[in-house]
Amino acid sequence: MLDKIDIALDGVEIYHQRIAEDITSLIEDATEEDLTAIAEVKSDTRRAEILTTRALIRNAFGENVSLSHNADGSPQLIGCDLNISISHCKGMAIVA
Repeated sequence: MLDKIDIALDGVEIYHQRIAEDITSLIEDATEEDLTAIAEVKSDTRRAEILTTRALIRNAFGENVSLSHNADGSPQLIGCDLNISISHCKGMAIVA
């Protein structure tokens, strides 16, 4: 479930989503691009963070928007002209 925090500071919107403890449902809903992104990741916890973040981005910005990274590792949206920041902690993913 996507939750938008109703805080807009200088035009920044913040979205958050709980990270499922069971990775099975995340994998079932994943795109081919998502599965490629986690192919080399061994930790189920890290795989769940990645899949949740990618689903959160699609839910917040549209099905045609995907996540990439710049050469410096910073996140970049493909299909959307916005800058984003991503964070996660145990059980929660956040996109601003």
